Amino acid sequence: MQNPYLVADSRQAAREYTAIARLATVCLPGVAATVAMVLAGPEAFPWAQASGSYFASAGAGHAARVGVALAGAMALLAYDAGVRGPDRGLVDIHPVLAAPYLHARRRRVAVAGVPWLVGALPLLFPLGRDIAFLVPAALLVVGGWAAGQACGLAFALRAPSAALSPSVAPLLDAVRGANPRPQAALIWAPGAALALAGSAVVAGAYGLAAGGGATLAIALPFTCYRLVSRWVRPSARDLCAIPAVVNEVDAAWASVDAAEEGARVYLEGPVRWLPRAWRPEVLRHLRHAWREHRGYLGATWALVAVATVAVLSRDDLAAPSLVLCLATLGALGPRLAAADPRWLDLALPRPGIVRGRAVALGLYMAAAGCAPAVLSLLTGQWPVAAMALACGPVLAQGGARLRTPAFLVLAVSLVAVSSAQ
Repeated sequence: MQNPYLVADSRQAAREYTAIARLATVCLPGVAATVAMVLAGPEAFPWAQASGSYFASAGAGHAARVGVALAGAMALLAYDAGVRGPDRGLVDIHPVLAAPYLHARRRRVAVAGVPWLVGALPLLFPLGRDIAFLVPAALLVVGGWAAGQACGLAFALRAPSAALSPSVAPLLDAVRGANPRPQAALIWAPGAALALAGSAVVAGAYGLAAGGGATLAIALPFTCYRLVSRWVRPSARDLCAIPAVVNEVDAAWASVDAAEEGARVYLEGPVRWLPRAWRPEVLRHLRHAWREHRGYLGATWALVAVATVAVLSRDDLAAPSLVLCLATLGALGPRLAAADPRWLDLALPRPGIVRGRAVALGLYMAAAGCAPAVLSLLTGQWPVAAMALACGPVLAQGGARLRTPAFLVLAVSLVAVSSAQ
């Protein structure tokens, strides 16, 4: 008999994420990184034109920075999957075998980390002039990717037991502040994971720069991965203790922040000017996006900065960068639709769901595109403002009505059209 929870999870994943959507999730980071490196050009990496020891030293440092950054991202991803994952609600109330659970978490983190690796490897293109150097540098980055996962997951799940260890207690007392030791151990677990995995990557980079037999030091991150996976394993006691520690943290945070959090919603103010019948659904989507995808909205402002700089410099990429910024915000629409519970629509039919989602996306686009559009008008770049004004409503409606693959086709088409203008 199959596990009903796994069957329900697989069916939900198959319904929400089509094969095209999964392929796009894996490939798009690599495409974006490749485009970024092409746009940056060789001028951004003058050391890549050098030779000898200078190239080896600078190239190894570049690979180390990519590897350490990737290890840190994997440590946070593993922490989220092990401590805050979507299945914690089931794990917390059902008996769980530690070994199969750890194996399942490792597999989930590895699958979720593939897009990060695909997006990181193109950053090594400046090393492409020397294939004999590029291959070990890429292996070093892959090692940082693997070590970050292993250390992040193992340290996060072993944190409750570490807090009770007499040898770790003095260190926790030095950094925990007002937090109890179990909370401090859980909070500092990603940092400890990054310190160990990052140190292995940096040591491997020194060997890569030295060349010769020292190049074998690139195996240190893989050794770290193997040792941590073998010796740092959580017990059933750890898995039972984590929910209690997390609940204490959540309760303490809620007692301080709950009152303000319920009243703070990004772009809630303009809702008062909308028709009364529209307000509840628009506000619901604004709250949904702000509480579930706040990091996504915050990261979009990096694209706003790029578009603003392009407009001020009168660059040819001003229009496509601004349209890309709007398309990134529009891509939030399918994610909101996928996370919207269908049973709620059946139990409590609500009019204007798609309209409310489109208006919420339009508000986000208006806030993000306001500064670049106004600057384009002030500097006489009328086509840029006209393109943003024409594409914004189309992307808002597309994000509200289309699923991810269809919306990606729409977004790529509009970016291509804006590039041709």
